[in-house]
Amino acid sequence: MTMCQDSEGNKTSIFVDGLKEFTWAPHRNVLVYTSFPEGETVFPRVSFQEIPSRRLLHTHSVKDSVDLTMYHHPQGNYLAVVNKYLEKKKEKYSVEIFETKEMK
Repeated sequence: MTMCQDSEGNKTSIFVDGLKEFTWAPHRNVLVYTSFPEGETVFPRVSFQEIPSRRLLHTHSVKDSVDLTMYHHPQGNYLAVVNKYLEKKKEKYSVEIFETKEMK
């Protein structure tokens, strides 16, 4: 067993600042992860990265999020992200749905 090569032929690890959760997209070679990078001006994000090329397909920033939870559709066509955030010291939730079937 060896590490996967990136598009430049390097065998390096994938580094994600503030990684919280990751999962494989069903039926696709895509790694999906949520991260909470450090810094006051950097928002939490949901990222889609193609494997083995490690090409970043999409990154979605989520303002004022406290927690992000991912749920894949059984056939892998959609990803639901539950966003937990605070509004006037009260917990609120929103759901964002991403179509992963046509992601390029």
